[in-house]
Amino acid sequence: DDSFYVMANAGDHWMQFVMPEVLDHEPWYPVFDTLSGFVEGLAVQVHAGQVIIVPDRSIMVLKRACLGC
Repeated sequence: DDSFYVMANAGDHWMQFVMPEVLDHEPWYPVFDTLSGFVEGLAVQVHAGQVIIVPDRSIMVLKRACLGC
């Protein structure tokens, strides 16, 4: 099964999100954001404790990499 982490910012300023430590099993990869659209490839990895900036009035979706699947 795929796992997704969704961050939504309905405010009018950019917002910082911190990836929870409980999600540190495998890296996460951006797959979609409303600013850029769909993201291709696995070039950017996101790990637990990392700060992610989400622009105002936007949504960002990360997908967990299933390395052991």
